[in-house]
Amino acid sequence: MLESLAARTQRHDDSNGPSFMISGVSLRRWSGLAVAVMLGACRGRTPAGPTVDWKAGPGAPAEAAALLVLDQDGMASLVCLPAGRHVRLPFPAVALSRILDVRWKGEPMVAGWASVSDNPEQSSGELVLLSPHRDSRAVANGVRTARFSPDGSALAYEVADLRKDGASVAPSMSYVLELATGKLTELGAFADPLWEADSNHLRATRLRTASEEREAAPGHWTSLRARWDRESGTVSADGRGSAQIPAPTGTAVAWSADQQTTHAPSHCVVRLGRTGMVPHSIVGPFCMGRADDRSVRWSPDGKWLAFPRESPMRDPKSRGFIIDVVSVEGGRFPALSALYARVNPEKLAITTAPGSVWFDWSPSGRFLAMHDGASDLRVYAFEAQGIAFLGKGQRPLWSPGGAYLFVMASPSQGAEVVEASVLPGVAPTAPIKIGRVRDARWLPAQACGDEA
Repeated sequence: MLESLAARTQRHDDSNGPSFMISGVSLRRWSGLAVAVMLGACRGRTPAGPTVDWKAGPGAPAEAAALLVLDQDGMASLVCLPAGRHVRLPFPAVALSRILDVRWKGEPMVAGWASVSDNPEQSSGELVLLSPHRDSRAVANGVRTARFSPDGSALAYEVADLRKDGASVAPSMSYVLELATGKLTELGAFADPLWEADSNHLRATRLRTASEEREAAPGHWTSLRARWDRESGTVSADGRGSAQIPAPTGTAVAWSADQQTTHAPSHCVVRLGRTGMVPHSIVGPFCMGRADDRSVRWSPDGKWLAFPRESPMRDPKSRGFIIDVVSVEGGRFPALSALYARVNPEKLAITTAPGSVWFDWSPSGRFLAMHDGASDLRVYAFEAQGIAFLGKGQRPLWSPGGAYLFVMASPSQGAEVVEASVLPGVAPTAPIKIGRVRDARWLPAQACGDEA
């Protein structure tokens, strides 16, 4: 359950000025949702900032939106908002354990892991494609990741033979499936294939094969930054490194100069731009050379990169870790600097364990939702210069119009099915109950037709 999503308000005074926090009841009872909103302690006599909220203003029409969910049995359906109506999709009766990606080209297509026969609790590792009024399409086994190209015309996926600790038994192999023709292209020993915004290029980590491993001298590269050209089928290398994450718009890319590894150092460096002349300290799975574009997240306009980092020593009250948002051209996001100047340093700390960090930017770039390693949910409001604390939960996702925030409860004891809700704003707005789900993704509102 989403825990501590508030009901009572307390005012705390300290030497730096007032701060406000709301805490309280669980979503288990689906009572009126409140959110702990911390506008930060004012420095000196600076007045408190405006309330943090993404709720539409008075008189504004409610956003029509379509949320694709996997229910507790692994079957896909739509939740059409603002009414909250559940609509069964005309998909083949195939249970999925997880959604890997979705696309929309006049109708939805879902790429996901098929469940073991009659057991949605266990993934078979088989990648299948589901679309309305068609038979399911089995693509490959042992798939780790799958992503549709931005234009929806192709699917890139990675096949990996993994041990229980997540380490590869052999180098990952990546493929591109052309959805219109069924043509399959083998890219070779590639890991973490991610599409560039133009849908014509893939960024990936080129791994050294077993034969190359035997022939290479000790200390030589084990991974290179590679780029595949869809039109020519050629691969070019940009040098040693890993964890390439292209921006959703434009040509920016974040990457690591380090080799892919199974043991993460306490921190490392993320570089922005093809030349990597803008380095920043970072922590998390990225330091293992993994291109995790949830723990390292580009803004929708491709100008700003959000990630966790160690707290600067000059802010001893901000113990542990904080988030950072930087530009590909260098420098911190001015709105984040203004927010940090207003908020008490001890309120800025996040954790990066035992789980990992997850980010999602609102479409406008005004809000940044995240859960940290302890499943603490919060929303950074850059215009209001405040932080809304949402209690315990995971995997926040903004709707296409930015009026709704989907959140899942923090799982207990490895549970795959948890309660989920959609938040149309902060207290006293009530959440929209979605029910028990195992995964979800937003689709364009057209997916619901007249049901929204």
